[in-house]
Amino acid sequence: MESNEELRALFADDQGDHHGETHPQIVARDAARRQRVSELMDVGALRTGEDFLHAAFIFQHGSALEDYWQAHELALQAVDLGHPHPARWLAAAAYDRWLMHQGLPQKFGTQYLMRAGRWSLYEVDPLTSDEERGRWNVPSLAVAVQRADEMNRSEQGSRHVHPAQRRLASATVAELTVEVLEIEPGEAFSMPEAMPQPEPWPGDGSAPLPGYLPAGLRAALLGDGGYCAVDAAGQIVVTWFALGLPLDEPMYLAWNRVDGDPPQLKIIDLGPREAIWVSATWSAVNAERPPVLIVRAGPETCWLIGGQLPSNELAQIASSLPLLPGVRAVKAV
Repeated sequence: MESNEELRALFADDQGDHHGETHPQIVARDAARRQRVSELMDVGALRTGEDFLHAAFIFQHGSALEDYWQAHELALQAVDLGHPHPARWLAAAAYDRWLMHQGLPQKFGTQYLMRAGRWSLYEVDPLTSDEERGRWNVPSLAVAVQRADEMNRSEQGSRHVHPAQRRLASATVAELTVEVLEIEPGEAFSMPEAMPQPEPWPGDGSAPLPGYLPAGLRAALLGDGGYCAVDAAGQIVVTWFALGLPLDEPMYLAWNRVDGDPPQLKIIDLGPREAIWVSATWSAVNAERPPVLIVRAGPETCWLIGGQLPSNELAQIASSLPLLPGVRAVKAV
């Protein structure tokens, strides 16, 4: 029995979109693909294990609990129709994602979140054994934890390996230096599939809410350790993260020349503090290379504020973010 060619093409488009970045245009294309797959399912166009596997991958990139559960069930059907690899892994991953987005521990250990600027394995049910993981083609828990370390090294390893001649731009204010370093295309890293989704802002004062947000935006949590503001449609407009950065280390930002001319760096006066504005950066949520503003938040941390907003609005948000414990409010003289 021949597999569905349209499904195969939809799957190829899905994989192309999710090779690296996730941004609003991709989210819209994901929704259109899920709609078309649902229509094909309604007319019985899914017949082979490959068909069900392709449909499962497309629903795995959904945005709602029912999408993840649909992906799980479709992957199980692919297994039943003799397509066990990678359908077994996908069934486990979709189930983990379904649990994670309910705030529950994942069962197998396939999902990762950004926590304060570093990737970490999302909480795992301790009752799941490596033997059970193996039956679903999922690596051991130790390997999953190691993968998080590898992702962080991939993202941050440039701190100590890039020679000075590859420095494209640099700026320094009191106790903060930002450098833009050139990377080759092969050095660029890809984000894991499980990007954090905006979640309701807590009302207990535990999260760092800026004193200023542009009209029409509301604050939301972005994974464990990230924060954002979304518009009326739920799209992310601005983000802020507290990133680990000791006083004696620069912040390195990677730039690939295929994305255009290197970004410009500019010092912004925030009153008691000074910040460094970067005209364009790589982003996991926007294809337009949005600007960011970087400012000291504490002796071991800095705030990174980014989004498609004018520099004066980013500056207002940055200046209204709280100092973190132990910070010295400093300004060059």
